[in-house]
Amino acid sequence: MEQAVIHSPLGPLTLFAEDDHLTALVYGDYGVALQPEGIAVVSLSRARERVLYEQYMTSFKNGHVVSSRLLFPALLELSHEDASLLREYRQDLTEIGFDISDMGQNAIGINAVPEGLPAGGEEEILHDLLRECEQTGRSSREVLSNKLVRTITTARLRSLPRQMTPAQAKQLLDQLFALPEYRVTPSGRQILFFLTPRELAKHLP
Repeated sequence: MEQAVIHSPLGPLTLFAEDDHLTALVYGDYGVALQPEGIAVVSLSRARERVLYEQYMTSFKNGHVVSSRLLFPALLELSHEDASLLREYRQDLTEIGFDISDMGQNAIGINAVPEGLPAGGEEEILHDLLRECEQTGRSSREVLSNKLVRTITTARLRSLPRQMTPAQAKQLLDQLFALPEYRVTPSGRQILFFLTPRELAKHLP
């Protein structure tokens, strides 16, 4: 893999080539990749969201869930309704990385949470998951995992430096296009658009 930096009026452009063929270009928060469908113009920040989400979701589906034990258990007083929901879904929550103790009289202790959750946000996240259970009825582990993975992905994105090196951006583009779904983020935002010969001819007849 060859890499070259070109200084242009737009700023530095980083080109990547393999076997004398141009494969990608990185400019700021955008990447351009040559794909069979056409020339893909990619938002790198949105691509990172999709890639992180898929990595976490794969771990959950494969049962590779890692829990982080809290230094001190988080003690919560739940409403009667939430306490009933928690008892119903406790096994599901355990399977996605929570360790919760029943303290009696609608009180609980959170001893561990799925790795990657923001520190101090245990109560808010647990309430969000219980609301998800309440709204969707008998939610499956997959529904809870999806909600949790989106939360973890958001927290992880906030902790990462916004700027990537060109090499990191190129690796991200490779990871993105290896996914079955690479066009939209988990929240439905468009990640990229393609410039095809037909599109180019439409704009430049």
